[in-house]
Amino acid sequence: MRDLISEIVYIRAHRFLIPFFVLVMFLIALVAFLTTLQTVFTFGNAPWCLSSIEVAFALGMMFMFGISIPYYIAPTNVMIQEKVEANYLSHFFSVMGMISSSTMPLSMIIFGLLVDVWSVDGTMIAAGVVMLVLAARILTHPLLMEEGLKH
Repeated sequence: MRDLISEIVYIRAHRFLIPFFVLVMFLIALVAFLTTLQTVFTFGNAPWCLSSIEVAFALGMMFMFGISIPYYIAPTNVMIQEKVEANYLSHFFSVMGMISSSTMPLSMIIFGLLVDVWSVDGTMIAAGVVMLVLAARILTHPLLMEEGLKH
C-alpha cells in the first residue's frame, strides 16, 4: 500500500503527464460508443445500417489512427521515458493503463446520461470541438512546452 501511495504522489508531482491522456481517452471512448447509437437514432436498427457504420467506422479509425497516432504516441512515450525516473517507469505505465481502461466505462456512463439531455449529434459535435481545442492546447500548453524544452 505504501508503494501505491508513493507512486500516486510521484505521478501527481509530474502532473503535466496525465490530463491530456485522460481527456483524449475519454473523448475517443465517446466517439467509439456513440457512433452506433447515432446510427440507430438516425437510420434505424436494420442490420445492414449497423454493419455498414461499424465497417466504415473501423476503416476510418484505422486510417485516422494510422496517420495521427505515430505523431502522438512516439513523442509522448519519449517524453515519459525522459521525464519519469527509471524506477517509477513501469509503475507509471501501469497507472496509465488503469486510467485508459477506466475512462471507457466512465465515458459510457457520463455520455450515456448526457445523450438523454442533449441529442447524440449535439454531444458528438461538442466532443469534436473539445478535441480540436485540446489538440491546439497541447501544442501551446506552457507546462508541456517547458518540460519538453528542459531536455
